[in-house]
Amino acid sequence: MELHKRRGGLVLGLILFVVGAFVLLCLPVDGPIRILLWVGGALVLGVLIVRTVRPSEAAGRLAPQVGVDNVADPDFTVVLRGYDPAAVDELVRVSRDALSLSPGDQRRVTTAGRIQDTRFPIALRGYDRWQVDAFLDGLAAELAAPAGDPDASGTGS
Repeated sequence: MELHKRRGGLVLGLILFVVGAFVLLCLPVDGPIRILLWVGGALVLGVLIVRTVRPSEAAGRLAPQVGVDNVADPDFTVVLRGYDPAAVDELVRVSRDALSLSPGDQRRVTTAGRIQDTRFPIALRGYDRWQVDAFLDGLAAELAAPAGDPDASGTGS
């Protein structure tokens, strides 16, 4: 699953900065007030850039490892805005069923493709997006591993 970051905050911050700079250049305000407005605008822009570009705190947390043992009940962190738990649980259930099939089975490959193509709705109090994406990436790789390739599935030694 590819990571798609939203850049709306960055675009909004840049627009606000440009508009603010234009207004400040046109205002007949001099001295410390103008400096305070410039510094305040730069700080707001900096905060928006950092929040948009920097990975969330969840990126530092380890995602649940993929394996036959823990696919049944992965432990995702619940966050304020995350993936809809019901949709994630359903895809994990389908993937768990496909994982029980023999390697190389076409249904495993089809399920791996489904994982890659799925876009989950965002919900209040949903699963941490970073963790789910990392978990499903590993699960898709394990499902798509060709028969006789134990290292690709992550279960080999």
